[in-house]
Amino acid sequence: MAAISATGMHGVRIYGAASGKETAMLRLEAAGALDASAEDAEQVRIGNFVPKYGPDITEHTLPQETQQLHAVHFQKGCYLGQEIVERIRSRGHVKPAADGFSL
Repeated sequence: MAAISATGMHGVRIYGAASGKETAMLRLEAAGALDASAEDAEQVRIGNFVPKYGPDITEHTLPQETQQLHAVHFQKGCYLGQEIVERIRSRGHVKPAADGFSL
């Protein structure tokens, strides 16, 4: 099974000492790996609809709006907004606005 990177595509992040970066990059490129810039990764992330905290997710965003329910543990802990998050999960939907429109 291939790893899924933060962009939503197959890939990996490699961590190591900065002093070994050049050698590691040469070896990886020789093996066929492609180096991606931060801009490349951002384009792929957006193209794959993977939200990022800050530009896409704020403290006012519900997990159901971000498709990030895997990050919520429903059996433990207390957190701000827990009641509404659980209500949406248990009912399976958000209550429509009285005028039929929702934001």
